[in-house]
Amino acid sequence: MRYVIFPLILCKSGNLSIYAKNYNNINWAIIIMIYEMIAIFLTLEISTKYTIKFNKSKKNRKKEEIKIRTPFIIVLIIVILLGGIYITNTNLLNSTAVFAKDSIDESITDTSGMIKIVWQCLTTWIFIFFINIQKKKYDKSTDNKYIIFSIILSLCFIGITYISQSRISRWYTLVSAVSSIFLLRVLFPQKKKSITIIIIVPAIILILIASFLKSGVNSVFDLITVTSGDAYFAGPVSVNNAIGLAKSCSVGITNIIYDFFNNMPIVNHFIKSGNSTVYLYNLYLGRIFSNSSGDQIIPLVGQSYIFFGWILSPLLSVVSIILMRIADKQFFYATNYMKYVWAFISIWFGLETILNMTINLSWIYIRIIPLFITFWFIEKISYKQKIEKRM
Repeated sequence: MRYVIFPLILCKSGNLSIYAKNYNNINWAIIIMIYEMIAIFLTLEISTKYTIKFNKSKKNRKKEEIKIRTPFIIVLIIVILLGGIYITNTNLLNSTAVFAKDSIDESITDTSGMIKIVWQCLTTWIFIFFINIQKKKYDKSTDNKYIIFSIILSLCFIGITYISQSRISRWYTLVSAVSSIFLLRVLFPQKKKSITIIIIVPAIILILIASFLKSGVNSVFDLITVTSGDAYFAGPVSVNNAIGLAKSCSVGITNIIYDFFNNMPIVNHFIKSGNSTVYLYNLYLGRIFSNSSGDQIIPLVGQSYIFFGWILSPLLSVVSIILMRIADKQFFYATNYMKYVWAFISIWFGLETILNMTINLSWIYIRIIPLFITFWFIEKISYKQKIEKRM
């Protein structure tokens, strides 16, 4: 996206982002971006050849699918309902008898966050379960109504992920929607085009609504500006700023420790966020407000430049592409339940190149690891049967 969408925005505007301390490193930033682009496309080309070989080797092999018992589903639905009641009534947990007085607020916040994470994971699993029911019914009758039911379930699930967050995340809505599309396209390959269009349009509308609410603008044209485009697609000014930070401050490989643990639950209470590149980047730009870590996104290639120097500046981007390809491979041969998880992981690592390592790790800690553990654990305790399926 960043090599297609942002250049169009830049050419249309003819200006550069206003969020820059100076533009002294803009030429060097463009060179670094081209270097990164070449490294990314080389990685994609090499990994694509490997993926094709892998796909051919997996044809006509036995595959495991899981069968879920009815009592387990009933218990799981009850847990989800209780979680939903709690999320809409958070004061249910606010009992001073449970926590020490000095740490009550922090304990309530941590517990509340943990419950929401578990609730989201279980809700996702239930969604996949009902999608698989529709798939089994469709295989028996080939009635298109089961595809329609699956699409409706997907739209409801996307709506739930959208409204169940304390702070609406456009990225979470996007990744959930695209993961659902990939799952349905595999389960119902006869209707790939219809599934994609019907799901992606409402998802885009929700993302636009969230964007309007966050930015306070009233028009799509006001929303898509060169400044916002540079920030969200890791444009040259953002890279220019990261290079400026590296040259003007004492930052380097040691800061990676603070970025790695900055958003890790519990551990982050003992880490000085002021030493993370995210904080230092916003401090460099003068974008620290009300004890926050700032509102500007340091690009991934900028972080890599700070940690490893210009020679290895594409390293983090290349690693994210490799991890994306690994998830792609797992998606190909996973059960219908785990396919969603691997699609989610693959899409997120693919998006990392326009975000940064800190945001990516945050999602790994609070979304990907809990989601993976939930699905993996349920698969481990569930009855399995071997099926012959042409991949």
